Amino acid sequence: MRFLIIGSGDLVNRLPEIMRRRDLAIHVFDQAGSVLGRSSFVDKFYGCPEPLVSDPRQGVNASLLEHLDSMNYDFYIFANDAIPKAIKKFTAE
Repeated sequence: MRFLIIGSGDLVNRLPEIMRRRDLAIHVFDQAGSVLGRSSFVDKFYGCPEPLVSDPRQGVNASLLEHLDSMNYDFYIFANDAIPKAIKKFTAE
């Protein structure tokens, strides 16, 4: 089973530690320098140079969209509400 955590923050930073099991791969997609990129509980970290959601128009990062399009995960966990809203807005256009 594979999880992708998108973003970081107080709501998700401890999830890899809490969820850690042998049959579970935990991947993270976040901005380079993220605290989750240094976590020993994360199996794979995908860093990008810019924020995942850009203000003020709430556009989503193109690297994130490419990653989501090319990968298949069992579960997706979003660090905040802005990320899935931006993805929905972009894919609806």
